[in-house]
Amino acid sequence: MLNRRAYIPYYLYRLRDCAGDNIGYTNSPNKLGVYNVCMMDESATVLAAGCGGATRVMDSDSDNIKKHYNYKYPYEYIAHFEQIIKNKKKIIL
Repeated sequence: MLNRRAYIPYYLYRLRDCAGDNIGYTNSPNKLGVYNVCMMDESATVLAAGCGGATRVMDSDSDNIKKHYNYKYPYEYIAHFEQIIKNKKKIIL
């Protein structure tokens, strides 16, 4: 489906201990490296959803990074979903 809509795959930089596929898709070839640059120099906020996701919020007033890691396994993620939401709100708001 993505190929039919002119999206092309490209390598996604992964941080240590990240699981899953490391392929992204874009319909703008001149923006292929933006994600990778932001991940390598930790200069962008990342909001993660789902099992094993890692949220990283950049503090605009300092060089601090606030992080939150989701549970890896679906049963843990589902069982603790309300707490995950509360934790994310704490670091985002």
